[in-house]
Amino acid sequence: VYRFRGQLGELNPVGLFDEGIRFFNQFEGDIVDGPFAGGRISGPDFFVLRPSGVGEIHAPELIEFEDHRVVLDVRGYLVGPAGLTMPPLDVVLTPGFEFPDVEFRVTASALAATTSPGFDHLNAAVIAVEGTVNMGTGAMDVTARVLDAPAARP
Repeated sequence: VYRFRGQLGELNPVGLFDEGIRFFNQFEGDIVDGPFAGGRISGPDFFVLRPSGVGEIHAPELIEFEDHRVVLDVRGYLVGPAGLTMPPLDVVLTPGFEFPDVEFRVTASALAATTSPGFDHLNAAVIAVEGTVNMGTGAMDVTARVLDAPAARP
């Protein structure tokens, strides 16, 4: 479906809830591979950092390419590299806290919706989303591919 390289905007913590720190962030990027190469991708990132250090992703995305528009509802997890110990959540909320300059792994799935001719097979597809996000710099490198779509079955 795509590979994009982009940037996570400023991290905006909403507060500490029972399930962890809720963030309301934005991201945007350039699609560098796939049928939408040359297009743009953007959206909000409703992110929860759990006490375990695992991040829960809910990122509605908008792909814009020529006259085509596709929305994806991405849900999954963000996990730090082996050996990384995240500080307690109250420390993360301390003014001036900076995430380490390391890549966190993205593993997610998505459902898509579009009315664009030629891409309607995405409306029934299961999409895998994988890549990395550097929480320190905001750099993103993410790939999405169709795992299964009814039109592709024999």
